Amino acid sequence: FPHRAPPATCCKAEGMSCLDIRKSATSSRYNVGGGAGDGLPDTPSQPHYPNSSLTEENGVATPSPTMSPSMRGFLGDLARCGEDEELYAGLCYKRCDLLTNGTHPIRTSTWTCCESEPCGFGNQKGSVGKTMACNGYGIGGDTALKVKGLACPHKPNPCPPESEEVLGFCFKPCAELTNGEFPYRLSALTCCKAEGIRACFDFGMTSTGQEYNIG
Repeated sequence: FPHRAPPATCCKAEGMSCLDIRKSATSSRYNVGGGAGDGLPDTPSQPHYPNSSLTEENGVATPSPTMSPSMRGFLGDLARCGEDEELYAGLCYKRCDLLTNGTHPIRTSTWTCCESEPCGFGNQKGSVGKTMACNGYGIGGDTALKVKGLACPHKPNPCPPESEEVLGFCFKPCAELTNGEFPYRLSALTCCKAEGIRACFDFGMTSTGQEYNIG
């Protein structure tokens, strides 16, 4: 699976074929920087902005954002979720490691947390709670909006003004990356000439490349 789509997914081919689950593989193990496992403090093990002094991307050198161990999102001034939250499927939820006292740190759905990869029926815990929403493991952090006393999952803080958001992630605008030729973003790797997913299914209207997958 040589082609990357979202941060935790790799595909057999580039472009729209990544929407076919038979041609993709998803795991939190893929959501790492190029320095993962080398033991060197100067090569980040977490995903980071392009840095010309490193090897993953040819880009302008910028400070690597601080990331928590399980990709909770940017911390400090660039925070999109609270420090006790994680970004999942476009919403901020209370972190699974806090909900399960560290035993099941990987969120796999709104109401389930997993002990370790690969996640299956035998190593997941679930908690739905007594209401349709904002209960069990499907809750927001301590600073989340409360509805009848229940902390609810919520949209993350907006991306910086110079970025655009897709599926909860912030990207450099397609208009800037393509000199205005493909100004609408469909995914991490694909930019389109027209807005809307129907237009983007016309391959003549899209441009796909790893170079678009940058913040």
